[in-house]
Amino acid sequence: MAVRSGSRVLVQDYAATGGESAYRPLGGAIDHGELAEVAAKREIQEEVGAEITDARLLGVLENIYSKDDKDWHEIVFMFEARFVDRSLEEAERLVGVEGDGGRIEAVWLDVSAPLDAPLYPPGLLELLRARLAELAADD
Repeated sequence: MAVRSGSRVLVQDYAATGGESAYRPLGGAIDHGELAEVAAKREIQEEVGAEITDARLLGVLENIYSKDDKDWHEIVFMFEARFVDRSLEEAERLVGVEGDGGRIEAVWLDVSAPLDAPLYPPGLLELLRARLAELAADD
């Protein structure tokens, strides 16, 4: 889920929680029988305790990768949305909790500028920048 404020997107900062330097948007798995948009809203509520609005599907990304000596294949329904509580856009960091109880540090990442670490899944940065170009063309 790309919670967006202008050219900034809220992402999990893995380096802040002791991991490899990388970014990934908040979100998680779709439960059986759950629509992707409903799952996106639920995941943001669970992870940072905030409601989102104006969800819009940006695209679908496929990601095949290895982690912990296992091969993974994920299909990502990437939505953009805004926080209902717009004051959250002013926070430098949001701290939350993963489904497994792990700590989440979320930061605002300006996707119009060069990044200091990779943004996952692959193809997401291009998708977000294309959306920014679309918004700029509408102005």
